Amino acid sequence: MQDTRRCCMREQTTYYMELLTKGLGRYNRSTKCHIAIVGAGMAGLVAAWLLQRAGLQVRLYEASQRVGGRVRTLREGFSSGLYAEAGAMRIPAPHKLTLHLCKTFGLQLTEFIQDNSKALIYINGERGRRSDYLKGKSNFGRPYSSNKTAEDIVEKVLNPLARFYKDKDRRIQLDKISWGEYLHAFVHGSRNPITEGNIPKDLKLTHGDIDLIGFVFGAAEFRASLLEAVRDHMVMGLGTKYQILGGMDLLPRSFITSTSANQTNLVDSVRYHARVTQVNRVRPGKEYLVSSEHTLTKLPLPDETADHVILAAPFSALTHVRFGHNVLPPERLHVIRNLHYENATKIVLEFSRRFWEKDQQIYGGRSITDLPIRWTYYPSIGQNPVNSDRGLLLASYTWGDDSLRWGSLNESDRIRFALRDVAELHNMKQDECEKLLVGGMSHSWAEDEYTFGAFALFEPYQEKELFENVWKCHDRIHFAGEHTSLKHAWIEGAVESGVRAAREVFKEASA
Repeated sequence: MQDTRRCCMREQTTYYMELLTKGLGRYNRSTKCHIAIVGAGMAGLVAAWLLQRAGLQVRLYEASQRVGGRVRTLREGFSSGLYAEAGAMRIPAPHKLTLHLCKTFGLQLTEFIQDNSKALIYINGERGRRSDYLKGKSNFGRPYSSNKTAEDIVEKVLNPLARFYKDKDRRIQLDKISWGEYLHAFVHGSRNPITEGNIPKDLKLTHGDIDLIGFVFGAAEFRASLLEAVRDHMVMGLGTKYQILGGMDLLPRSFITSTSANQTNLVDSVRYHARVTQVNRVRPGKEYLVSSEHTLTKLPLPDETADHVILAAPFSALTHVRFGHNVLPPERLHVIRNLHYENATKIVLEFSRRFWEKDQQIYGGRSITDLPIRWTYYPSIGQNPVNSDRGLLLASYTWGDDSLRWGSLNESDRIRFALRDVAELHNMKQDECEKLLVGGMSHSWAEDEYTFGAFALFEPYQEKELFENVWKCHDRIHFAGEHTSLKHAWIEGAVESGVRAAREVFKEASA
């Protein structure tokens, strides 16, 4: 299984690594080539960085006041030295391109602790340590269920499907049903051409088992295609994960602030508070006209022309951009309108005392519960300030429908309800927990006016029917972003797509 995973994960990485390391080459034509890039998230930054190094003229349009997109670190509002991640918070070891960029910019990494044997499992009113859960000492009140762990179940039902991934014809079968539908077949004993000959015939699951899988892995993924579930399992099951010491946003900011003699920076290439509103053709077959407005004043900004355009914003945001007649064909507009995005919400609480460490010896990892907060993440070693008892707790990390229920609340109610759940999870009196609370912040990506969602997630048939039109360039309009890769929700997917789009533009411009 490990060999299959690594083979799948290495696809194109070696070539992209060479482009990141050595560059695209040098643009030698006498005429200048102007590139407009919509969105200064990781994909847009990588593409701009490579193209500018190659000698092309780059303009990044960023609707917000910062770079990084869904790589966002929260600092303001917390005590000095404390920070939390509203978006991307870990880098798996196989994500070599992202790790290479961290090394290039001299960023310090520390291990991200995903799971901890002393963390808590609190389901159906039963509380235990993760170590007890892994030993099968409690089924946490699951009806009609054996003491299988969610991890054991997922290994048994997904591991045999990994070999499908290498066979294009068989792989597409996994795109035809959802992850949830596949699991429920083991409850009802349904016959399925995917399971025949691949999964043990005597494997039976209960509704309690499926509930537990939802608590541990996220129920939102049940709506995703089985192909997405297999791919995500392949990534999450691979080795150590890392985080950037000081905050994940140090990576996108490095593209702006780097002063290395052998690197370029994009400090003069980004137009902030510039929301692209229209992309039109100046005349058939010629350059594009990019129109934008200031996101604060709502006043139009000067139009600019571009020989090539890279659309590096999420499709959920591009639905609000108007494309002129014959700029994009109907099938591309269909994809922009219909690609599925999931939401995610994070609620971070600051406490005057790190009670989870002092009282319960939990250092890093996550606790899991059926309470609305779902996942609680503890800061890994190295994240806490020196000589201070204060600390931040990622009190709630949810996605899908669970996330939308938090998104409907205002900020103060999110903090209040999350605090109540944290107290119950840790078997504390609520008033004791309240006395330790310093403050809190939250972020719901569905409510983010620049992204309108957290990450792309293929539903059944979307990979087969939409994906080719998600990433392929069309008449000097190129597409980048995690949604245009097969590493949805990961920085690596955005980086890959940025390299690919930059290579496409450079090749066309140099022809």
